[in-house]
Amino acid sequence: MRNFTGSVSNITSQIFAANNGGNAPPVSDVTALVAAANSSSPNAPTGAIAAALARRDLRGGKNKVLHTIAAIIKDDLVKVSGSIVKQGNVSNWGLTRISSRINNIDTSTDYTYDSTGGKGVTIFVVDTGVETNNPEFEGRAIPGREFCTGCPPVKSAEDTLHGTAVAAIAASKTYGVAKKAKIVSVRAMSGEGYGRWSDVIAALQWIKANANRSPYRSSLGAIVNLSIEGPVNGVVNRMIAQVQRAGIQVVIAAGNNAEDACITSPASATAMFDGNNGPISVAASDATDSMAYFTNFGSCVDVIAPGDSVTTIYDMVVSGTSFAAPAVAGTMALYMSANPWLGTPSMRAWIRYRATKDLIQGTTSDTPNLLLYNTLQGK
Repeated sequence: MRNFTGSVSNITSQIFAANNGGNAPPVSDVTALVAAANSSSPNAPTGAIAAALARRDLRGGKNKVLHTIAAIIKDDLVKVSGSIVKQGNVSNWGLTRISSRINNIDTSTDYTYDSTGGKGVTIFVVDTGVETNNPEFEGRAIPGREFCTGCPPVKSAEDTLHGTAVAAIAASKTYGVAKKAKIVSVRAMSGEGYGRWSDVIAALQWIKANANRSPYRSSLGAIVNLSIEGPVNGVVNRMIAQVQRAGIQVVIAAGNNAEDACITSPASATAMFDGNNGPISVAASDATDSMAYFTNFGSCVDVIAPGDSVTTIYDMVVSGTSFAAPAVAGTMALYMSANPWLGTPSMRAWIRYRATKDLIQGTTSDTPNLLLYNTLQGK
């Protein structure tokens, strides 16, 4: 078992030192986009903006995105289709935690979830790419598109390690929350965890245009997982808003600098929505039901999920809000498959409503004390 811990901003370096025998390049901050692009209206032609930013990149701009690496009583309010099933002896404590109202991870290794398992829901993973042919995905993972300008081609599973680990927490058979959901790999980051805002924008625009087309179309709805972070960026936030308003649910890692999530993108995109239909930003907790030491916080956080020392594909133990976010994406897939009438517009409200309240220690006064809970059944 490989164990990657410590400062989340150093996780990439640890992974690549372990797997490539060398040091990863230092993590760079994201530079500000050009002021003209940032001042564009919510309905700005994002394709043109992306193209302009791509040209800026070619001129030597540093638009690099910090890629966070860092894991029943009847309820008459809803009608649930499907029964509860149990997976025993899970290695990811996060699965056990999100399926229980109390912290019983010291005495249980069970994971209970709705038998529909996320079937009929597609999760687009915008990341370093996903090893779609890995047996853990049982043929449910497919390639989408690549938007990684200047990135070397993928030559091995190591080149997609982070994206594969994220996808595995969302939907793999052993480590995943939604074990029947479909995964679509959208590569916008290099294997080292670097990318351009322009590529992220282009990836989101492609998802918006293709989510309802074969072979990506799903019968019950689509979700986008974004495990990236950088300084506040108006263009990125507005593109996320367009995707969300198109009926595609966006899930965002809150970030890993122990700072206010509202000073980062894409987490700050949640502030553009007042109400229930909006992107959802995810902070990370640890096994003691405390805020993870690295997690961002504040009013731009919607929910908290396990993200410190969680186990994912290849039995890697990793930390980061990158791995808390896909737990929420997987939970949304469970909600949608068990309750087809819900749809994506209500997902933010249901995730917050069903969360376990007021158990997480160390939250700030403006951080919602809401721990992810994976079913609409029971209390």
